[in-house]
Amino acid sequence: MIGCFFLPWVSLLGGAPSGFELQKLPSNQVGYVWLIPGGALLACLAVVAKVGVRPAALVAGAIPYLALAYYCSQYGAVLLNSLQIGAWLTLIVAVVMLMLSLFLASKPKS
Repeated sequence: MIGCFFLPWVSLLGGAPSGFELQKLPSNQVGYVWLIPGGALLACLAVVAKVGVRPAALVAGAIPYLALAYYCSQYGAVLLNSLQIGAWLTLIVAVVMLMLSLFLASKPKS
């Protein structure tokens, strides 16, 4: 998910800025995109520390969908038509994180 932050996220005025480039736009709302790689970094740190992996993965997987819901409420459904490969890959990785945290953690240890 951190790598997806540097791929093109949206079609915007003839360009396709990455998540990293979006935060440079002059708006208070674009700063929220930093929550996505921040959550992914915290999940990685939880895995390394072997503490709180499931909650960290759940939060990191939920953040992109919460961000998508927020930005769709601000900009409408037209936002979905302008999403690029970085945004779609972020959403796919988020689903994988959510599914793995739910299914792998529910297995009993033998």
